[in-house]
Amino acid sequence: MRTHTYWTLAKLALAALLVAAPAAPADNPFGVWWRGGPNAAELKQRCPWIQGVFVAIRWGDLEPAAGRYDWEMFDATFARYARAGLHIQYMIWAGPDSPRWIYEAGVPEVKTTPTLNPRGKPHGWTYPFYLDANYKRFYHRMLGAVARHVDTLPKDVREKIICVQTAEGTTG
Repeated sequence: MRTHTYWTLAKLALAALLVAAPAAPADNPFGVWWRGGPNAAELKQRCPWIQGVFVAIRWGDLEPAAGRYDWEMFDATFARYARAGLHIQYMIWAGPDSPRWIYEAGVPEVKTTPTLNPRGKPHGWTYPFYLDANYKRFYHRMLGAVARHVDTLPKDVREKIICVQTAEGTTG
C-alpha cells in the first residue's frame, strides 16, 4: 500500500511540474526529432512536438555527374522543412550511395559479400575504396560544394540548419 501511495504522489508531483513548466521558446531545437517525409507541414501540424528532422541525401542523387549538382532537389527539401518550422540536421550519404561515375573515373570499387539485411532481403553493396586519392578528391570537392551552396540558401532556411553529420558508410 505504501509503495502504491508513493508512486501516486510521485506521478502527481511530476504532472504538476509539467503543467507549471514554462513553455519552450518557439524556435527551440531541443526535443523530439523525426526522419522527415514528403509533407513537412502536415507532419508539424499532426505532431507539433517535433522540433526537427534528419535529412539524408544520397551523394549519387546530389551529384549525378562529375561536378553537376542537383541543387533544386537539395533546396526544395531544405525549404520545405524550414517553412514548416522544423530544424534540420543533414548528411550526405556516401559509401554505397556514392555516384557510379566515381568508379568510371578510376576509384576502385570494393564489393561486399551478399548477405541478408535485417528484413531478410539480400544486399551486395559496393563501396568506394576510401583511401584512393581520386575518391578523397571527389568526396572533398563535393563537401566543399555543399558548404558553399548552404551559404547561398535564404537566411530563414540557413538558420534552421543546426548540424551536419558525416555519413561515409551504410549507417551514417
